[in-house]
Amino acid sequence: WSESILPSVGTGEDVPQATNSDNITSRNVLPSEGGSGESRTTPTVPPPTKPENFPSDYDPSKPISQDLARLQLLGLSPTRNTNAPEDILPVGIKFNRYDILFGVLVKGREDGTQALDFEQWLIPYESIIEAFGFTVTPLPNGNVQLRSPGLVKEFDPKLLIADINLGDALSIAEIRRQFPLEVRFDIDSYAIVFEGSWLLKKGSQTNKERPVILEGLPRVTPPEYTIAGVSQNVNSSLTRNNTLRNSGSTTISAKLGDFTFQTRIAQPDLANFDGAYLQDLRVQNLNTTQDHIFGNQSLFYPGASNSGEFWGYSYVHRFGYQSQRGGSGRDLNLRLNNRDFIRTIQGKAPQGSLVQIWGAGVLLDEVLVDQTQRYTFPNVQGNKFTILSYPNGNLATTPQRETRVIEPLYQQLPAGSSAIFSSVGTWRQRQPDQPLGSFDGLVTGVGYRYGVSNDVTVGVGGVYDRAQIRGFAEIFYTHPHSPLTFTLRGLSGNAKETSSFSFDGSWKFTDNFNMAWSGNTQGFWRMNTSIEPIKNIRLQMSLSDRGFNFKTSSNLSLFGASANLALGYEDTNNLNRAFAETSVSWRWGNISHNFDSRFESDGGRRLRSTWKWNNWELGLTNSYRQFTSSSFNVQDSQVWKNLTFPVNSQGSFHDIYLVNNLTRHKDSAVKDQIYARYLQSDDHSLFVAAWRHDGNSLRTQQQLDRTNWSWELGYGFGSSSSGALVSVTSPNLFAGLSLRGSYSGASVQGTGSNFSVGLVWNLNLNLQDGITTDKKNASQFEAAGGILVQPFYDQNNNGVRDRNEAIITENYRPLLMLNNRSLKEATNLSLMGNGIIIPAPPGTHRLDLDPAGYPIEWEPEQKAYAVEVAPGAYTIVKVPFIQTATVQGILRNQLGNPVNGARIEAINTTTQKRYFSITSPSGIFFLENLPLGEYKLNVGDFNITPNILQLQDPELIPNNLQLQVFIPRSGQTARGEEVPTYTVSGYLKDKAQEDLKGIKVMAVHGESGKTFTSITDIQGFFQFPELIPGEYQIKVGDFIVEPGKFIIDSSSPWENQINLQVNALKQELYAAANNYIVRGLLRDETGEKLSEVNVILTEVETNQKSLSQTNSLGAFTIENMPMGKYRIEVEKGTEKLETSPQYLEINDDSLLESTVNIQVNLNRPIAGL
Repeated sequence: WSESILPSVGTGEDVPQATNSDNITSRNVLPSEGGSGESRTTPTVPPPTKPENFPSDYDPSKPISQDLARLQLLGLSPTRNTNAPEDILPVGIKFNRYDILFGVLVKGREDGTQALDFEQWLIPYESIIEAFGFTVTPLPNGNVQLRSPGLVKEFDPKLLIADINLGDALSIAEIRRQFPLEVRFDIDSYAIVFEGSWLLKKGSQTNKERPVILEGLPRVTPPEYTIAGVSQNVNSSLTRNNTLRNSGSTTISAKLGDFTFQTRIAQPDLANFDGAYLQDLRVQNLNTTQDHIFGNQSLFYPGASNSGEFWGYSYVHRFGYQSQRGGSGRDLNLRLNNRDFIRTIQGKAPQGSLVQIWGAGVLLDEVLVDQTQRYTFPNVQGNKFTILSYPNGNLATTPQRETRVIEPLYQQLPAGSSAIFSSVGTWRQRQPDQPLGSFDGLVTGVGYRYGVSNDVTVGVGGVYDRAQIRGFAEIFYTHPHSPLTFTLRGLSGNAKETSSFSFDGSWKFTDNFNMAWSGNTQGFWRMNTSIEPIKNIRLQMSLSDRGFNFKTSSNLSLFGASANLALGYEDTNNLNRAFAETSVSWRWGNISHNFDSRFESDGGRRLRSTWKWNNWELGLTNSYRQFTSSSFNVQDSQVWKNLTFPVNSQGSFHDIYLVNNLTRHKDSAVKDQIYARYLQSDDHSLFVAAWRHDGNSLRTQQQLDRTNWSWELGYGFGSSSSGALVSVTSPNLFAGLSLRGSYSGASVQGTGSNFSVGLVWNLNLNLQDGITTDKKNASQFEAAGGILVQPFYDQNNNGVRDRNEAIITENYRPLLMLNNRSLKEATNLSLMGNGIIIPAPPGTHRLDLDPAGYPIEWEPEQKAYAVEVAPGAYTIVKVPFIQTATVQGILRNQLGNPVNGARIEAINTTTQKRYFSITSPSGIFFLENLPLGEYKLNVGDFNITPNILQLQDPELIPNNLQLQVFIPRSGQTARGEEVPTYTVSGYLKDKAQEDLKGIKVMAVHGESGKTFTSITDIQGFFQFPELIPGEYQIKVGDFIVEPGKFIIDSSSPWENQINLQVNALKQELYAAANNYIVRGLLRDETGEKLSEVNVILTEVETNQKSLSQTNSLGAFTIENMPMGKYRIEVEKGTEKLETSPQYLEINDDSLLESTVNIQVNLNRPIAGL
């Protein structure tokens, strides 16, 4: 069995990776087969076979666990499982049919055909953790959380059995109880097989957002004072009768310190400047805790909007909660609202379930449900959540899904928080030919809103308006676990006006029974009720000041068809009638049909039927209003790309329309249509056939985005006139200017043709960093700012954009990342003449430059920024890109041989910044992204030629730089100077004058701190060759050694002898050295045990040898082996035999007693020996 653990791993003089002894657990994992899709490492060893007898001197009572061995040295005995088997078996661990681990030592019994008392078998806890891929996290209650890609579980360590041989272990029975899996023993593969859907589940992304780290980044702030934008809108048109219409508006936005300024002037007639008037003027500073607002706005108390347009000053101060920074101060009530709702989500789930809460596609939190069978997620933010519950923590199962939607009441404040607000100003009335209008009366008021609890918020205040004093009050209530939500606001009366109030609310009795209502003292009220008393039967009732509506409906589903039937009665606006509604839908193969109808007691009706087959669709509609329509659609057929055929009729009016959409362009914004249309109204008719080309079908919102021409060309035959139909709209010609014109020679009524020409001009100027056009209207700066990124080619490497240095505009989308998210697919990015605009809300953002967007051979000096965005302006980020070069070359030594694994450093002589590369086995290196300049080349402290690299001209970059390094031989300095070396050797004994074998002796050079190491052989002999002059301190662990030091100088002989004595006994040294025992069996290729054969372990580094001779059972034992890598040799007489394995490594992971079995080939002695 041990041969499978230690394969043959090399021949000759090569020193391959050493093989672990077979008590060191192998971590090889086999690849998946079939269609599982698993990716695992292919092992280099076959699975273990059934073990044979241990050597006669093997004592199973001796501890195998290194930790348990030390417990015994301290006189401590771990607890034992008296029911556990005593046999120690090396087995494999498999998941389904995939091998996971080999050579795991377990306790169990088998009779050659099956496992005996399998439930009591013990498996080491460490092996379970390793095989299952668990990460272990301690919990406050003393338990641990075990997590793998497929399972999350809380585990009690008290369930572990402290076995004297295995250490902490679990029985098979306990494994069954703790984990959702099946387990069995497969005698053929001699492995314990675990079966469970979660075992081979791959790790998956949880979509948890990475934190945005701003510390240490250079900060970029917005300008203090700037005119951010000026927008001028002009609409001009000229008709056939020479009527010219011109209108427009002017908007100006600016940033004045912490305030934003915006004004809008309306121009109904551009030819009459006296008709222009001031439409908006607002100066505001909206912060997270307090606001200052000057200009026109809405007031905060109920009924204020009925008094006209308020102009004045308002102040808001929030205590204990925050509002968003920026935005608009037009509606003061919005500034009082709480936008950051922190909620506690609770629920029930079975014990052991893993419950996750997701919001906006991001995992917010997760918890394992304990014995209370309740879960709690405190301090989660948002209104809509998805709760996923995985039974028993099994992530491979389909979770139970629940959606929680909590309708926010934004007026509700957190408990203990409050807001005080006040306004002073006057009412403004617009007057013809008066740019400012007229102002009338003094208005002032103050209010206070307080969060009594997380569920109840109240507000009070008073208003002085036109010499009248009125008070107001308000109350808001909602609770996440209460069915009731309501809002009540009232305004007291005075001598001229009566009191008024408004209310709204809802009551959710159950998921199937809810009620909502609203109303005010002006006579408006409404109440809606919905109840489902029986499954699929729903009753709905709506009552209002205009009437009522009652309806009962039923949903049925049978054999793939669904049907709905509704009966009701309504009395609205003095019109009362009963009605019946039906809908039926079914699907059979590629055919589907939907039918719905409504019949009313006063004779009204509506019938609608839709048939679909593959890409064909036919729809028919008929209504009681004598309106009939039908449609015929074909999508993605071989003949038609997207054909529609709607027909509409109402009374004497008929409209028949046939249109086929063509997609001949790669740009999805460009659409082509051919259509035919017939219209008839009374005795007049018109038939039109035309081609329509829309070059901006997706970009009609912003004039500056119009980059293509749009036109329509056709001909019409009318009962009154016939002629051509032409219309043209230009793209953005310059600065937001586009033209449009149309001509129609045919019409349904009339005999003459008509035409019109027009001009549309949306000029948006950005006045930051020069004057450029902008796609952003100046009005948008009031609520938010943005980031203007200016990546540019810094030709002279001065960090400043000079006049001739261009902005980088190619491939700009992959270049930018905002708050750890790529903007490659962002639709709101826009490119201006002087940079790239990134819309961003007020606050501090992290801007990263992604190497995927770097221009070739250029890179930025700074790769990330902390950018502060404020309303009213762009924050300009200038990003200089410097030209770089990549230098390729080969490093050779003084003999001309390539040097592998050397670190080559290039140090910029100006900035002292270091760049490095590691050479390949062929000596090849790549120094990438070096800014142009002068560099000093280093390879450690060795001489290198050349040692200066000049990168001044990008056309003269070396692509095959040949470097030579002088690597000193023994007895030489790094500069090639000869240095005399000396040898010190001797014997190490304990205080009883016993030879000490396998003890590490160190000589530490006093000046350089260099340590020379030797391990004593079987006679206690040690040797330090190639010592340089100086004083040396001798160390043997922490023990006192005499003499403790020696000195080598120019008078010393080339070879020196010194004997050392440790002030301790051999047993003490061996116990402190933690040396190891290696046992094993020696067999030939036929499996026969070999006796009286020498087994030699030679330490590769020091060449120290340890020898043992096999006994009559072929067993050998070598004691007091220090850690290291050993070459295994076998001598039979004068012959040295080829062995498998060839190497053994003893390290920190090895057990105190390691077992290695060796196989030799008697027919293949090593040549030349």
